[in-house]
Parts: sequence; structure tokens; C-alpha cells
Amino acid sequence: LRPNKNMEQNFTPVTQIDNQYAILKKHYKHVTTVKERKHLMTQMVNMLNEHKKEWYDAMEKDLKQSEFVKMMEVQQCIGEAESLKSNLATYMQPEAHWNSKLLTFPCSNYMYKEPFGMVLVIGTWNYPLSTVLKPLAGALAAGNSVMVKPSEVTPNVAQLFATLIPKYFEKERVQVVQGAIPQSTKLLECKWDKIFYTGNPFVGRIIMQAAAKHLTPVTLELGGKSPCYIDKDVNYDLMVKRLSWGKWMNCGQTCVAPDYILIHESHGYKFVKSLISTIKNFYGSDPSKSSDYNRIVSDRHVTRLSDILDEVKTNIVHGGRVDEDNKYIEPTIVMNPPEDAKVMTDEIFGPILPIIEVKSVEEAIEFINERPKPLAAYCFSTNNKVNEKFIAHTSSGGVCINDVINHIPGPELPFGGIGNSGVGHGLNGKYTFDTFTHQKPVCYKNNVTLMDAPRYPPYSASRVQLFERIFNWSVPTSQTLIKWSIVAVGCGAAAYRYYSQ
Repeated sequence: LRPNKNMEQNFTPVTQIDNQYAILKKHYKHVTTVKERKHLMTQMVNMLNEHKKEWYDAMEKDLKQSEFVKMMEVQQCIGEAESLKSNLATYMQPEAHWNSKLLTFPCSNYMYKEPFGMVLVIGTWNYPLSTVLKPLAGALAAGNSVMVKPSEVTPNVAQLFATLIPKYFEKERVQVVQGAIPQSTKLLECKWDKIFYTGNPFVGRIIMQAAAKHLTPVTLELGGKSPCYIDKDVNYDLMVKRLSWGKWMNCGQTCVAPDYILIHESHGYKFVKSLISTIKNFYGSDPSKSSDYNRIVSDRHVTRLSDILDEVKTNIVHGGRVDEDNKYIEPTIVMNPPEDAKVMTDEIFGPILPIIEVKSVEEAIEFINERPKPLAAYCFSTNNKVNEKFIAHTSSGGVCINDVINHIPGPELPFGGIGNSGVGHGLNGKYTFDTFTHQKPVCYKNNVTLMDAPRYPPYSASRVQLFERIFNWSVPTSQTLIKWSIVAVGCGAAAYRYYSQ
């Protein structure tokens, strides 16, 4: 997207970024208490609750999002902050690890949770709140200082970040930069201790190249073409509803939306008819008049999607209408398109659903594995053997069986990609905290010299041989010692009873 003049008026001057970086670096506090970090989570929740209308209005202006999507955006950010707040004391506690090596016995091993330090978070436009605030929550909960760069494609949301964040967070803790390529380029020239980016693989490669200069660790939440296989054995009506919801929510502009369908040939055009009927049930006979159906984010993306449709006109079995002035594209179904068409090679990120018929789950798996690893993969089947085969023989960031998208919202499972779809499982609950935490191993040794003498030189041949024999010997864990103790006590008690008779 090329920013217009109105957008550029709010951009941070490139010359100002060094000053913002210096403020974070100069005043960075390496250690913050549980109480301080919980306060930051409370501030985030307050910022969302006290200005909910402003957030909704900004998303409406930028994306014309439905009330459901706007609610979901705000609530998942609140949920992330509250989850982190509730569990911070546990997350921050050093984890004890058993010392299993005889040669280092006795000692106590711990994993300490240390902030990375200076963190850069770059959000994207399709979910402009959660792609900024969820990683921001994790970075602050982990004790870092953060520079936030919202997407310039959603300028009203970006401006609200720039207005509200200084009111709720100290400038030494969080800074906001608005802008496009020049500002992003300047930010990537700075030395960060961690970079978190949400967006597309093309920019993800640029991020990694810039990070490599300083050996900065990165988490990349990217995208890709998330496949969905529909088996011959399936709860049909439920499948159609769930799939239609996930595909056309936010007008298909969801990184884990089903990108294309591989369906058993026994369903075929019956599935198309069911989809058309469900679209009408969800959005009415004219989705352009439905308040629940969103719009495409920009003119450029409308043109891009229109070009994708032009290439497969003869394969369109429903929809295809484009209103460029209103950034509207009708929910569209494309049946059996050529495999080399853009609709099957490029990430769609829009309300277009290609369907390809296959003869078996094996054929679907082969089709998926011939392509880059996706962010998500879906399988609808009532046959557990089919589901297990799909899980075992495909590789993706995550899998959801008999539903779509719902493997993401909760804090129990991480969200992230693999290969072309991302680097690292960076979000959700403890996984968000861990993403911005250096796990520092610490070994405490006491003054007991039980195993000290053999390790000091000079080394005789017999001592080296002894070391070779015992080098990998393990110390029994406490659980094993307890089991052995119980067995010993039991054997002793039995022997006593036997001999006392």
C-alpha cells in the first residue's frame, strides 16, 4: 500500500526514531516485580475497556469490520492480558530441574526467566489490535521495554495507538512509531534484543536479514495457503456452517482462514449448493447489504483479488461480483481451478474459495505436501483413522479437526507457523510470555566435594578409563528413590513378618 497524504501527516519523522530508541534504552529497567508487571496488564485492559467505542470506530473506518469481529478483536486482547496477569507469579518463578549427572552431583539446577530487553513489535492490518496488543502484553509481562509499530494500512487504529499508549504506559516502557517503509527501515537498523513481526513471508525475509546483522532472535507470524480436507465420512451440515463461518469472517482476511478445499469427490457439487445456501443464510441474498459482511482493506487488495478472479472466470460457480468503489467482493466459489492459477499458488486473503475434488485422504495429503508448509491445516471427518493420518502425514503451524480457526483463541495451545508460514510459536498465554523471555539455566553448587577429586589433573590412563565408564551415569530422580524406598520398606516388612513367625 502506498500511503496517501492524510496518512503521512501522522507518520513519525524518521529523525525522531533515534530519540525514541534512546529513551527506551537509557531508562530500560532489567528487572520488574510481579506487582509492576501486573499493573501493566491492568493498564492494557483499562485502555481497551475505557476506550472501547474509539477502538470500534477506528476499526470501522479502516476495515468496515462487523460488530462480531470488532468484539472478538478487543476481547481476545483483554483475555490475553488477564490470563498473563493471573499467572505471572507462576510464570516468573524459577523452574527447578533435577540434576541427573553423577559427575555433577550434588547440585541444584534452575531455569530462570530473564527479559530479553529491548523488543520491537510490528503489527499488521487484518487484525490491527491483536497483532499489536497480544505480543505487547507478552513482552511487558516478561519485563521488556517495547517499541510498537502498528500497520500504516489501518491509519485510524495506528493513530489511536499513538494517542492512548502514552496515557497508559510510561514512555520508558513503551514507544509507538507510525509510518511505512522509511520508518520500518529505520527501526530495523536499530539493535534489538527480540523482534516480533506479523505479516507476510516477503517482509518476513527482510526482517530476518536485518535481524541477522545483530544476531537478534525473531518470531515471525506469517501466513500461507491453509488447506482444508473434507472426507466422505463427515457431519455434513455442521461442517458447512463451521467452514463458511471461518472462510468469510472478516471477508476472508484472516491468516488462518481456509484458503482452499480438497473435498472427496462423492460430495462435489452437493457441497457447492450447501455453501451457497449457507452464504445466503449468513449474509442474505445480497451480502453487500449485510452489516455482518466486511470489506476489503484497500484499493490495492481489491485490484489484486479482482485479478485472481479474472484468471479463473470460467471456473466460478458462485459470486464473483466486484465493486471497487466500495471495496466489496462478493463471497465467491471457484470449482476445480487449474493448479497453476494464482488462486492456487498465491495466498488469497480474501473471500474467494477454490474447491478441488480428490479421491482419497492420501491424494489430499500428497497435494498438501507438494506445497509450502501452511499456517493451519483442517480436516473434517468422523473417521478417526482419517484424522490421525492427516495429522501424522502433513506439516503445518497447527491443525484443527472438524472445525476451523478454533485451535487459536485459548491460552492452552500456542499459535505460530513453520517454514514459510512462520518462525516460532509466539502467542497465547504462557507461550506469549516465553516468546519474550530468555530461559537462563543456573546451577547452584555447594561445598560438598564428593565428585570433585577425579576431575582434576593430572589424568592417568586408569582415571580416564574410570571417567569413560561413569561419564553418563545418572543419579536417580526423587520419584525413583521414593519408589525404591517403598519397595525396600515393603520387602523389609515382609521379611520381618516371615522370620518373626
